[in-house]
Amino acid sequence: MSSNNAYIIVNGDYYHSLSNPMVTIGRKLDNDIAIENSDVSRFHAQIRLRLNKWVLYDINSRLGTRLNNKPVTEQVLENGEVISIGSTTLIFVDTTIDQQPDLSNPNQQGDTIPV
Repeated sequence: MSSNNAYIIVNGDYYHSLSNPMVTIGRKLDNDIAIENSDVSRFHAQIRLRLNKWVLYDINSRLGTRLNNKPVTEQVLENGEVISIGSTTLIFVDTTIDQQPDLSNPNQQGDTIPV
């Protein structure tokens, strides 16, 4: 996986490329993604590239980090997942993650099924 193909969308209008193997998120301005919100800890979370997968870590934040509306401390990220930090929404996008078709949906089935 190339880090050049992954990015974070912050509140639907700001894109932050994951060009470094570790990205910090928090209220302090020296974070890679600085979120000005009192619900966000000064150093709230990290996204790290580990074994060719992006992993979200909560770093002992005061109010926690949620992934797809579930509290997490450490979780591998999948394309399109929603990270909630305070009232801020971040969407993880990685264009290198293959999207497998939903085989239960007849509109996505063709003559060939990927193996």
